[in-house]
Amino acid sequence: MRNGKQIQQTYAKWLAEYQWQWFCTLTFREPPHPEAADKRFRYFVHRLNCWRHGKRYQKHHKGLYWVLALEYHRSEAIHFHALLGDTEDLNVRLKRSEAKDL
Repeated sequence: MRNGKQIQQTYAKWLAEYQWQWFCTLTFREPPHPEAADKRFRYFVHRLNCWRHGKRYQKHHKGLYWVLALEYHRSEAIHFHALLGDTEDLNVRLKRSEAKDL
């Protein structure tokens, strides 16, 4: 039990080092395989990066930072919880309602 508490505290300390701007809960209409779900999330982040920083964001060493947690519903369908951040506040140039359409 003590190791679990230490791991939890270590993760919390690590997460506190970043400036998170968005907390997202992402669900799927049709439950995908976990690898397909991960691929969809990475594509979603890619689209946000293109929108935020332009298509060549990687060349300019820019991009969002994120952490992702996979969770299963009682129905065994996957959904994600994610924290997203950027060097500038995401809320200034991106609207969450617009990001939902991605």
